Amino acid sequence: MSQPRVDRRQSVKTAGVASAVLATGWTTWGCAAPAPSTDQTLPGPDPAERDLALYALDEAQSAGAKYADSRVSRHWTESVSAREDRITGVSKSESYGIGVRALVSGSWGFTATRELTREAVARAARDAVAIARANDDVAPAETTLAPVAPVPDGRWVTPHETDPFDVPIEEKADLLFRANAAALGVQGVRFVSSSVGSNKESRLVATTDGSLIQQTFMRVNPSMNITAVATAGDFASRGSVADPAGLGWEYVVGLDLAENAPRWAEEAVMKLRALSRRLGYEGTTGRVARCGHGARNHRGAAPIHCRPGRWPSGGHDGVGTSEPGGYLARRLRDPA
Repeated sequence: MSQPRVDRRQSVKTAGVASAVLATGWTTWGCAAPAPSTDQTLPGPDPAERDLALYALDEAQSAGAKYADSRVSRHWTESVSAREDRITGVSKSESYGIGVRALVSGSWGFTATRELTREAVARAARDAVAIARANDDVAPAETTLAPVAPVPDGRWVTPHETDPFDVPIEEKADLLFRANAAALGVQGVRFVSSSVGSNKESRLVATTDGSLIQQTFMRVNPSMNITAVATAGDFASRGSVADPAGLGWEYVVGLDLAENAPRWAEEAVMKLRALSRRLGYEGTTGRVARCGHGARNHRGAAPIHCRPGRWPSGGHDGVGTSEPGGYLARRLRDPA
């Protein structure tokens, strides 16, 4: 049984307001949707990638696609993390590939490959058409694409001053060490972890409508987690000090992590003091002021049953207590 005709022109017409809202609200890695630009000062496509992207379109059309687009995408990721005065992790990765999408009658097919040769790209394009044709055999429909003006030389780059991948890992580690040291300088703070992640994607899009658009997206993601610990084993953490952003390294520098770390550390200590009062502890001695069936945990829920040598367990919102054999207690005995 044939499926009803799908007319994208009518869909856009009847949902014009909603489409406008969605279009303006679309984001990529925290950036507003970029308008195509022909600014020749921005980097254009790599010649080899451009040839492969256009070759994929030729192969898809030769195989029977009435529309096709291809995307050559390269991703870079990097992460540096530290705890107190030591590096706990450094990772870097890179991925590369091309995806081809084809429209046959009213159905779509998609395939991708990480092998960037003409033979592999031609095979991927033909596979995309074959998948679209098979989909249309199962659920035939007619899809009419909304007309768009071609952008034959579109270019866009995330607004930035410094590419995060141009910053040496040693410089990133030094920033984390300074921030950690500043937080540890606040009395009551015992543990500090911090990290900074960087992501970049180079994406070349080619369509049979005549568009060829080169885009480069960047994102940085700094973070810190500061934990204050009392003698009793109570602890409270302050995290989420910054949001990821679709910007360059200057965003991380502008956060002034080392300058603001003492304030965030003080907030962790204030949370700890509030927790100790709610639990009925004397935070400086670790002595339980209330115990037995009448005591309540810091959420006011189930009773706390205290036994010699055992502390009540804590919550899940960055505050709580530690039992002598628990993870936090082990770290107190052996910070390494």
